Amino acid sequence: MHNEAAPTSWQYLPLKSEDGITDAWLLQYDAVYYLYVPWPKTYLIRLSQIAVSELQMYRSDGQRNRTISEVLAIVPKYTDDQEQFSDCITMTLGVTTNCNLRCRYCFIGQSVSTDSQFIPIRAVELGAERLAKNAKDRNVRAVVHLQGGGEPTSNSAYFLRVVDLISGIFSRLGSEVTLSLTTNGTFDNDVRRCIIECFSSVSLSLDGTRQIHDLHRPATDGRGSFDLAFENGKALLKATQTRRLVLGIRSTVSQQSLPYLHEIHRFFSEHFPGVQVRYEPLAAMGDARLDSKVSSPDPKLFLEQMLSLHDIFGYDVSNHSACGPFDEVRTRFCKSLSIPTMNIDEYGRLVACQGYGMRDVGRYQYGFYDQSTDRFVFDMERVAQFRSMSVFAYPECHSCIAKYHCAGDCPALRVNGVKRCGLNRGVLLAQLCDSINHLGREV
Repeated sequence: MHNEAAPTSWQYLPLKSEDGITDAWLLQYDAVYYLYVPWPKTYLIRLSQIAVSELQMYRSDGQRNRTISEVLAIVPKYTDDQEQFSDCITMTLGVTTNCNLRCRYCFIGQSVSTDSQFIPIRAVELGAERLAKNAKDRNVRAVVHLQGGGEPTSNSAYFLRVVDLISGIFSRLGSEVTLSLTTNGTFDNDVRRCIIECFSSVSLSLDGTRQIHDLHRPATDGRGSFDLAFENGKALLKATQTRRLVLGIRSTVSQQSLPYLHEIHRFFSEHFPGVQVRYEPLAAMGDARLDSKVSSPDPKLFLEQMLSLHDIFGYDVSNHSACGPFDEVRTRFCKSLSIPTMNIDEYGRLVACQGYGMRDVGRYQYGFYDQSTDRFVFDMERVAQFRSMSVFAYPECHSCIAKYHCAGDCPALRVNGVKRCGLNRGVLLAQLCDSINHLGREV
């Protein structure tokens, strides 16, 4: 159990660059030392006392005067888990700003929004054609993700029109596409059939039991949204048994729901067996800054509850976005922001992030669909800026042991003053302790 584990301490080991490896850490756990290198290959090696002495002498020098090869010459046996990269070409579409819910923590700020905007169909058409041609030229499958500042399925006719348009374009151009969706689950039967027939992955926002979900996610008329979201979630789960559909659940955790986290997870385990649940702590953005009924969870208490869940159910079942399994490493938190991908919002703007309130859109825009010329216009200077946004751009992350896991965390959270550093480090260190407990050999 994590509560019984001795605290893990760590010391930063700067390395002379070789094959992209510049950072290592010397971990101490129950009087035993380990070498930990997260990026771009993951090493976790139990050390002999001789190796520890040599590495501590090297650390005291404080200079980047050894490469990873020279360090590994001291400890010749190591694991080798390389990060897996996808070769898919991706596009994200913000279908509409309309939403049939008034979630108390909505980051867009739907409670004060009177906006009703749908993504221009011509922008969808041009974007899909561009994506299909690029994917065919590279002989890869494209990915199109539907989401939005509102609920993408709230207008079923428009949603179905967008899906039909994308599918038709890829079919006409002889290119393959995978469709994915983020939804609150309150769609009608026509949309449900479309999702089951056409989509390969769905992220369903469901915060737990009826009591918790309806507190967090009321409809526009104040009534609960649990029943319909639960019904549609069960239908999608059933479809996963016969179709190539992957269902995931995103559950937002507030200070008010945190005491019930074990009950919430048992609920998911009973009704959605085998479905990965991602627990995200409520961030004080948008409506969450205005609502008095929900608030952000205490970081230390959230970490304790998450580690307790991990002890019981394992890391594969419950996680949060900023720190997954310790051998899944990265230098950029968000590919949408750091590539950026072809992200078209509800106004036809090209944006590197949709995790913003409307007042923040200027931070992330790098182009737009120009109706007068019927083409996309790109700001390549902004693209270059976004591509430079990696963990190496944040001085405060320089020697943090979790730097290659949270990768600086979500930029949209950072610009809103939300930091989860202690939580991210705590999850990683707990996983390292688990791995160390299963590492029986000394080198």
